[in-house]
Amino acid sequence: MQSDTIRFHREVFLKGVDKDAKAFMATFTESQAFMQFVQDRVDRSPGDPEIMFFDEVIKAKMNRSRFRLGKEETKFLDDPSYGIQGTIRATPPMGEHETLGK
Repeated sequence: MQSDTIRFHREVFLKGVDKDAKAFMATFTESQAFMQFVQDRVDRSPGDPEIMFFDEVIKAKMNRSRFRLGKEETKFLDDPSYGIQGTIRATPPMGEHETLGK
């Protein structure tokens, strides 16, 4: 019976990391932030806007390299419909803290 469990193979990952970054990555891959990142990648759809944004920012960074022969499309980043449509400002709090800034 095959398991549906997805696992992150830390040791395999660390073997491919540059030696200058290995100590940092060894510590970082044990952090709560990294574990949440991996969990989000497993739980969310590849079409989730946050996942698409992250992936395309990485693609855009890689596309800027002089050593890269081909460029990958970043349709999500290039689509103006995902841009900021407006800004909403929060009302300042009222009460005893109101005089602190004055």
